[in-house]
Amino acid sequence: MTAAGIMIGLDVGSASTKASAFTIDGKLVAQGSVGYQVYQPEPGVAEYDANELCRAAVGALAAISSQIEGRRVTSIAIDAMMSGAVAINVAGKPVTPYTTTLDTRFGPELTEFVAEHGDVLRREAGSAQATLAPKIAWMRRSRPELNDQVAKYVLAGSLVGGHLAGLDADDHYLDPTYLWTTGLASGRDGKWSPQLMAAAGVNAEQLPRIVACTDVIGSLSKEMAALTGLSHGVPIVAGCGDQSAGYIGAGITQPGIAADSAGTYAVFAVASPRFEPSHSTSGPDVAVAPVPGLFHYQHVIIGGGLTRQWAADLLDRDADGTSMDIGSLEAQADHVGPGADGLRFVPYLGGTATPPDARIRGGLYGLTWSHGAPEIYRAVLESVALDHAMSRKFLPQDAVIDHIVGYGGGVRSRLWNQIKCDVLGAPYECLGAYPVTELGIALIGAQGVGGVDDAAATARSMRHVEQVLQPDERNHNRYLVIASEYEHLTDQHRALTDSLAIRQSNDKETT
Repeated sequence: MTAAGIMIGLDVGSASTKASAFTIDGKLVAQGSVGYQVYQPEPGVAEYDANELCRAAVGALAAISSQIEGRRVTSIAIDAMMSGAVAINVAGKPVTPYTTTLDTRFGPELTEFVAEHGDVLRREAGSAQATLAPKIAWMRRSRPELNDQVAKYVLAGSLVGGHLAGLDADDHYLDPTYLWTTGLASGRDGKWSPQLMAAAGVNAEQLPRIVACTDVIGSLSKEMAALTGLSHGVPIVAGCGDQSAGYIGAGITQPGIAADSAGTYAVFAVASPRFEPSHSTSGPDVAVAPVPGLFHYQHVIIGGGLTRQWAADLLDRDADGTSMDIGSLEAQADHVGPGADGLRFVPYLGGTATPPDARIRGGLYGLTWSHGAPEIYRAVLESVALDHAMSRKFLPQDAVIDHIVGYGGGVRSRLWNQIKCDVLGAPYECLGAYPVTELGIALIGAQGVGGVDDAAATARSMRHVEQVLQPDERNHNRYLVIASEYEHLTDQHRALTDSLAIRQSNDKETT
């Protein structure tokens, strides 16, 4: 790669697709994005037009092509939403919408699959968050007229990469970082599992080939080159899941470092060289890392960042109903102090990932007339940190957390960062607006074409820490007690909401 070479990372997210162009030394030189909205006409439905996702990727690349005119693009690598599915035909074209775990219509299939095969899923896949297998069952049940058209079931990264490279179904792909979300693969071996495929009634021909995240899967087609303004033949590198790209960019690629990915989904992750899935249904997911020989133990809260934004939008109102500055709400919540004046929030508005249960809902406990917006908001922030803390007891015994690295939109809240720092009792490095995911995926692309030897090591050398927070020992000790109470509360809450879901299901059947 020459000094003039440009590496592009394409991030297919839940609200937009963003293209970012970097020089080989990590300087961001161009960025463009195209937004879209998830279609949610009623509760439980959350789907994307698969063709719109493809058009957004083309639009994002076109938005940066004029900004880098005359500079050679050496690679395009793609990261994408991880827990979703879309069916494609023989030509590689989508025949269904793309749905994520926020779409809970596959809940009955998920519940049945996990109930029957949960132990095998945790042992083989490293996670019982089996999104792809039950979604395939749901698609077959809900759209039987499409079954003859479906050649393969793929995820968002392959959907977009296949569109850009003009791949037919046989050439579609999946890299190992997505395997834990499928319920169909062995995380230890990085291969499709005959046992799990048989359990799901899926054969290997219906699934994409598994490739390394640094593999070149094709090149920009003539049609896509004309639409984007980029050169025909630019290598397209497989890339990885969006969380995994973030781990690369944030430097979560060595033991002892924990990630606080404060995005739409709140994710707490720790790197380890060992694949030792927990036997507990509440244990963290074990995902294959983009770095060979490494795994990420990750605790996922569905919609964690989304829940914080929901709470802020709901609560940042003065008594007369006028909008209040979010900074004012944060300052008031900071004044409340640890424990939110006895208020506890359970952040399962979109169900739970560990164990996977689409029926569970959120809750607010201990509410009195003395509580107001600051207490409720702080309880929401604390709930995510407390939920992350619960997952620590399921980590391998030798997993040590020396410090936490925070990134994503949620790190704009200094209060939330400090709460996590105090709850988890470790120094907290905030990366601020540093383009963690974008740079991580661009470096994976660069490694794929020989531009860098080691994307993870290169990312660590480029990382910029905006702020370092230290845990307050007094607050940490208070949170140790609160964390124990919170764990007991969530156990009771799960049982309560589970019984309510069963009652509602029975009521529907009766009517």
